[in-house]
Amino acid sequence: MTSTAAPTPQQIAAVNAASTNGTTQVVQSNGQTTTGTKPAIIPGAVVPGTKPAVRFRVVRADVLTPVNGKSYLVVRVNGPKGNVKVRIRLVGARTTIKTIDRKIPTNKVVKIKNIKISAAVRSVRVSVVS
Repeated sequence: MTSTAAPTPQQIAAVNAASTNGTTQVVQSNGQTTTGTKPAIIPGAVVPGTKPAVRFRVVRADVLTPVNGKSYLVVRVNGPKGNVKVRIRLVGARTTIKTIDRKIPTNKVVKIKNIKISAAVRSVRVSVVS
């Protein structure tokens, strides 16, 4: 049904009543009424433009320094069984000193090998790379 006159309160009430049965009627600003169906809501459906749920989480990322030894990094990532790729950023006072990508097993504390942590490193940031 299409009309060019402004909607009356009775028409608006009828539209609101009709929208509960699965079809929708929209009264536009120019007075026209359009009819359509409501989109189905499917739980767990992937909506375009959205990110999937987080599967992995970095639980621990610590620089350990023995009394008379070299500093080393330990990392733990929780998630599904298997390996995950992590990005390690060594951060100095003002900037990122070095960025390293490694694959590590999930659900266990892992010592990262072949990484030199100099005295200029103030903090370490670890993130999961998909």
